[in-house]
Parts: sequence; structure tokens; C-alpha cells
Amino acid sequence: MRTLALLLAAPALLAAGCGGDEGSDGAPSNGSTDPAASIGSDGSNRPAGAGEGSGGASAGTLATSSLSKAQYLKRANAICRRGRLEREREVAAFSEENANLSEEEGFEATFQEVVVPGMEAQIAELRELRAPHGDRKRVDAFLGATESWVGIIKKRGVTAQDAINRALSRAGRLARAYGLRECAFT
Repeated sequence: MRTLALLLAAPALLAAGCGGDEGSDGAPSNGSTDPAASIGSDGSNRPAGAGEGSGGASAGTLATSSLSKAQYLKRANAICRRGRLEREREVAAFSEENANLSEEEGFEATFQEVVVPGMEAQIAELRELRAPHGDRKRVDAFLGATESWVGIIKKRGVTAQDAINRALSRAGRLARAYGLRECAFT
């Protein structure tokens, strides 16, 4: 198949991050720096019990207990690393199962069937994580650039190289600037 390295690298873009100190969304934290410790019983990146029941914390409490930038970066980079590894395995399996497709058909199908859904899931997981106090605009800019990249592929296919490369480059720059090295593709 065509540039397999691009297929494998592209998913890391989503996990990259941006840096800054604008905005706040007040995600609760359990105080742990272990990415796995943040996963609740529902599979989200909230501590178990977060947002459940009627005895939850007030909005004021949530705003003061958001993740630090270091905690966010550790968790977001872990999400991106895990997503990239999963996509690499899925791309290899898909390529093997669809070896009968032409190079062009296989390349397009791999993106549409494996990379795009994997990236959409990764973006959703990163959005659930919530940016640290003051960093929401920078994180949203990165995620928006990544969503743009995925949207171009969904609508126009992998042949829209110029638009794909611009969106991919922007998302990668934003990710690296924030410290989301595992999320940057370029």
C-alpha cells in the first residue's frame, strides 16, 4: 500500500496538544498522575463516580479541581500513544485482510475504515479529558485542527492532498506547541 508511514503517523496528530492559558472547563481530578487512574467505571476519563448521583460537587468546586497542565499532558499523551498503537495494529490487520484491493483502493479504504474512526474516537476521548484551567482555547484549537483534517478525509478522500497536508501540519504545530508530542503527526 501507499505511504503506510503516513497512515500510522496521521492518527498521532489528534493526540497532540496546544499550549496556553486561555479558557477553563473545570474537569475534576482524582489527584493521580497515572493516566489509567483517571478512567472511571464508565470508561471515561473521569474518576469513578464523577458526575453520578445527586451529591456531586458544585460548579465552583469543579473549577478549582481541574487538571494541572502537567497532569493533562501526561493523560493526553497517553491517550494519543495508545490510539496510535491501536491504529497501527488495525491498519496492519486491515491491510492484510484487504490485500486484494489496488494500492489506491486500499489506501483510501484504510483511511476511511480504520484511521478516521480511530481518530474520531481519540478526539472524543481527548475532549472528555478537558483542558487545564486557562488552556481551553489552545487545546480546542488543536482538536479543531485535527477534526478538520479528519473531516477533509471523510468528505474528499485521501486525494485532497494539499488540504490534508495543511490541516495535518497545523494540527501538528499546535500539538507540539502545547507539549502533546504523542499527538503531533508532523
